[in-house]
Amino acid sequence: MSVKKIMKIIIILFFFSFILFIPGFFIPIKKVYVFGGFFESKKIMNKKIYAINSSELKKEIMKDESIKETKIIKFPYGILFIIIKKREPVAYYIENGILKCVEKNGFIFKTDEKNKRMKFLKGNKERIVEGIELMKILKNVDTIYLGRDGPITKLGNFEILWGYNGYREKLKIIEKIMKKFDESGIIDMRFKNNIFFIKEEKWLN
Repeated sequence: MSVKKIMKIIIILFFFSFILFIPGFFIPIKKVYVFGGFFESKKIMNKKIYAINSSELKKEIMKDESIKETKIIKFPYGILFIIIKKREPVAYYIENGILKCVEKNGFIFKTDEKNKRMKFLKGNKERIVEGIELMKILKNVDTIYLGRDGPITKLGNFEILWGYNGYREKLKIIEKIMKKFDESGIIDMRFKNNIFFIKEEKWLN
């Protein structure tokens, strides 16, 4: 096939594509499909699809702090796809009476949803990362208090002052102490080379 014939075919295809599809972008939005989350589509219905600024629409959607990212796909003849990826919280935190969730990287975001399986972090939010690290190894603890000197939790009859770092190794030591003593009290793991067991005292309410 000659180059001239190939060029003619390309021009014909381009012409029909223009006739069939380009006018479709001047049609008002008739259908909005939202995947992975919620968006009030009434805000953009009947606007010309070509006039929708994807960046501005993304900003509007991302005002919901529980949304991690979003993608906008425009189709001719008034069809718009909005694909939403939600954040994946591992714990929740209450600040000034407002429920917030926490991602595993320590990012805090406002939400109206609370998953019953999530742990409750309470106290100094500057220490949330330590709380999340401890949370990974504690299966049966629902609440972790974020203290000035590290996380504090309840395990059985004991309150544990965890300090910082080495939580997995500290847990092994704590389990041995718990087997040895029947009394309730505090196990203080805040100091590198010293472990303190204080009978009958309580820090948490």
